[in-house]
Amino acid sequence: MKLGIISFTNNGLELSKRVAESLMENTGIATSVYTKCSLVKTHDTKTNAVFVEKSIADWTKEQMQEKNSILFIGACGIAVRAIAPNLTDKLHDSPVLVLDEQGQYVIPLLAGHYGGANELACLAADILQAIPVVTTATDLEGKFAVDVFAKKNNCHIFRMKEAKEV
Repeated sequence: MKLGIISFTNNGLELSKRVAESLMENTGIATSVYTKCSLVKTHDTKTNAVFVEKSIADWTKEQMQEKNSILFIGACGIAVRAIAPNLTDKLHDSPVLVLDEQGQYVIPLLAGHYGGANELACLAADILQAIPVVTTATDLEGKFAVDVFAKKNNCHIFRMKEAKEV
């Protein structure tokens, strides 16, 4: 899994670095840090962040086409608007998460089960001592989720309707 983290403020950039370093050290997840923060231009080796010159919509489209996970550090509205044109279905969408710029809440928005966004949200929350805001009913009720089972056992779901019936 590759994770692209995008931030919009100085504080968001600092959180990006913390999450990226910890995920790489503790899980081996390949992470790239991007920013729209005006303090970083092109590639800043001090922060190891890449300034995104293209629009957030174009950057997001590129990340999703490459099947990368995405962590937006900022408002949910920014993430929703950026991902909306690129959505296909729950078996093919990239995992997308949002972290508020104070580092208090991590919200998996898309591909929570099959894509692993819920698990990634919990990992990021552990790193930051934040609260993962997981909203999927099976997680909240501690029930079996066929898509989580499939992912953990390297199985593929070909017919979602039947999978939901399980």
